[in-house]
Amino acid sequence: MNRSLSSFLFARTVKHGRRALASQLRPNLDFDYLLDKANAEAIRKNIALRKGVGDPEPMYQAWEKIERIMEERGQSKITEEEYQRLWDELYEAALLIPNTSHATSPAGDESKNQVVDEWGETIQIKEPKTIEHLVKKWGSLFFPKEACGERSYTLVGPLARLERNLLDYAYKTVIGRGFSPVVISDLVAQSVTKACGVQQKEGAHPMQYRLLGEEGNVLSGTAEMGIAAMLRNRTFKTSELPIRLVSQSRCYRPEISRSAAEAKLYRVHEFTKVEMFVVCAPENSDSELENIVSIQKDIFKKFKNIKARLVNMATEELGASAHRKFDIEAWMPGRKLWGEFLG
Repeated sequence: MNRSLSSFLFARTVKHGRRALASQLRPNLDFDYLLDKANAEAIRKNIALRKGVGDPEPMYQAWEKIERIMEERGQSKITEEEYQRLWDELYEAALLIPNTSHATSPAGDESKNQVVDEWGETIQIKEPKTIEHLVKKWGSLFFPKEACGERSYTLVGPLARLERNLLDYAYKTVIGRGFSPVVISDLVAQSVTKACGVQQKEGAHPMQYRLLGEEGNVLSGTAEMGIAAMLRNRTFKTSELPIRLVSQSRCYRPEISRSAAEAKLYRVHEFTKVEMFVVCAPENSDSELENIVSIQKDIFKKFKNIKARLVNMATEELGASAHRKFDIEAWMPGRKLWGEFLG
């Protein structure tokens, strides 16, 4: 299959695009790779490494049906609606295939996560306390459950200033490293989040907050969704790349705690985050990721008496759209666990 055919496949899967593309945003998948049977075994092996989510067979079956119809050259009695449905089936099946995994990503579950760097020392305290206990007498932290629901919190005075200063420090540091600021909406179309790789499994805990009365719109879980929507359908010259953007936004996630240690102020339903976003040529992807990680490490290393580590995430910890992922985790002595601080 040549590149022009792959481009045709994308164009055809969004046929009626003049009418529907705006409401049904779709990323340009690499059909050259996905539909080449020579890659079938590699695709299946990668699926096995990514929690077994995805199956290439429905995609191959849909493509075989389409190929037969194309070979008949107008002699098929299939209607335009039925033909379009086959293209939609092809695309939806292909969309469930996870991205390829980086060669250096450890294979397996979170127990296979690889620590690639460590720094900092924790202060030795006989009975370490959680942040909730440490600030109890400050009158700065409240959990307005009745007024705002589960996992809500209010920061007042010192804690509010601390959060503001930390966010400003990170934001200004990233801008100082050549990233351009952008302000995006906290509301996005669900078609955008789906195009960014958010796949809600049937029967699973919700991954997004939906808006009643606004079908198809959700609260954004990360600024990258809004930035991706801003850049959609745009073509950039190689000379224009890389494009480095940073946004500070509120993030909304209906997550649940895996243990009591993650409760209270650690795993919450909304928080403010500084997001770095880069558009680059494929061959520069690794170096741009390394630059992002370098900035994150520089930010975190300014804080003394915090033990932290850089983790190369295992394949089962990667989202379907991810190729490679690093997290920076910090040791929280009061909770007795390593927790993600930057990722």
